[in-house]
Amino acid sequence: MNEARERDNNALVGALDHARGMANFASEVRMRNFNFYIVIVGALVTGHLYLKESWALIVLGASGCVVSVFFFGLDLRMRAILKRSIDQLDIIEPEVWSRAEISGWRSNIRSGPVKFASHQWIYRSFFVLTGLGSFALLVRSLL
Repeated sequence: MNEARERDNNALVGALDHARGMANFASEVRMRNFNFYIVIVGALVTGHLYLKESWALIVLGASGCVVSVFFFGLDLRMRAILKRSIDQLDIIEPEVWSRAEISGWRSNIRSGPVKFASHQWIYRSFFVLTGLGSFALLVRSLL
């Protein structure tokens, strides 16, 4: 009986480690994607400032639109993975803490005061505004 309980506890701790690892991975990849996006946007802006040929401005504007849509999609996917891992933690952590006989633990880390601006809002606003700006530059280049 003691062996079975120990196996259950080990499996539970393994599931907890996996869910935490998945949350850390999703957060890290989201940040890396955004940082890479900033580098690409910087290159596109530099191109718009220094290249004056109409074909180059058309290519840069179209590239900015495509890159913004692509990274917006990547952010949606990574946010879904992060949310799933947090939901898994909400299920697993109460059981771990109750077996460890730790009291006073709150199950939902996402509750609390409303944030003024979240990473999600900042990232997605930047993707949308940059995409719209690239589209405006593309239209201007075509006229």
